[in-house]
Amino acid sequence: MSTAHIDPPGEPERDVTREAWVHVLEDAMSLEWGAPGPDDYHGRLHVAAGDEAGSSRLTVELHTDSVEGEHVSRGLEEALHGIKRAAERSAR
Repeated sequence: MSTAHIDPPGEPERDVTREAWVHVLEDAMSLEWGAPGPDDYHGRLHVAAGDEAGSSRLTVELHTDSVEGEHVSRGLEEALHGIKRAAERSAR
């Protein structure tokens, strides 16, 4: 089970708990996630060598049948900020 804080347009903010999955593919330097349901929500984060020495390139793929414009973009941006904070904490 996973809990997310959501702020849907025209509705009150709330926490939502539902079944979800995460797979870490260490050899592929990837993380995959998803949640079963009618929206077919899943995604992938992949880390590869960057163009310059000591740099990395991060690619994020997101798939959902429920597209709500700015709401999806804002959620993805918040997720990326969370990933960045977690990576910075673990690098200390």
